Amino acid sequence: MANTLDPICVAIFPRFSEATGVVSEMLRGWTLEVFAVALAGSEEQAKAFRSSWPDENAKPLLLLQGKDGELMATGVAAISEIVSRRPSRPLAVFVVDGPEVSGFKEQQRAAWNRDFSREIAAAVLDVQVFEYNTTWATSPPRVR
Repeated sequence: MANTLDPICVAIFPRFSEATGVVSEMLRGWTLEVFAVALAGSEEQAKAFRSSWPDENAKPLLLLQGKDGELMATGVAAISEIVSRRPSRPLAVFVVDGPEVSGFKEQQRAAWNRDFSREIAAAVLDVQVFEYNTTWATSPPRVR
């Protein structure tokens, strides 16, 4: 039986960015149960995820492709499914998109990330959400 204090970690990539490589390397060293979920709004995004994801020693990547307007619901559904298979365990969600990522402000990604966080919190009660920051390359976030 799993320790109820042992969190399930989901790294969600709402689009491809330079943060993808940083976080994939960060996750490689983690002993926690980690799921990597990429949301691709186009075939180009999907190809970028596929070509940049590290070798077989990395955590597996679940790549979900759909229309931009449907990706939030797809991401919430994927995380809800992961959590439903591990009841009574807390959840940490790492949103791998942040102010340092190219096009963040122009595409109003902060609003998307806030809305996504609210949707996750409504779907799953015991959750922490972390938004990507370039400091993760040298100082990864701590899950409490």
